[in-house]
Amino acid sequence: MQANKRVIVAIIISIIGFIILCFGLYFSYKEKTTSGFLITGVGLIIEFISGTIFYLYNKIIIKMGEYHKKLVLTQNISLALKASEDLELENRTKVKIKIVESLLQDINRYLSEKI
Repeated sequence: MQANKRVIVAIIISIIGFIILCFGLYFSYKEKTTSGFLITGVGLIIEFISGTIFYLYNKIIIKMGEYHKKLVLTQNISLALKASEDLELENRTKVKIKIVESLLQDINRYLSEKI
């Protein structure tokens, strides 16, 4: 939810920056060069700030995806081991070993690949 608020703020800042940038270009066109350059510079700074917020939002989304991926993996391992608890004692150990081997077979590759 907090990440969504950041993107909304970035959109609003971007729109405000674009409007200020347009005013700066308008004043530059009307030969009020000092104020036009100043306003255009402010608009560019605001656009840079909003671009930085969008970039950070993108990084947050990627990290959240990686976190959830690891969470699902942990949940799958826990569920598989819990399901093996209901088996007979003689088969339980064999099944647990087989479950752990199959789940952990490519775990490093799975955890390190990008989303």
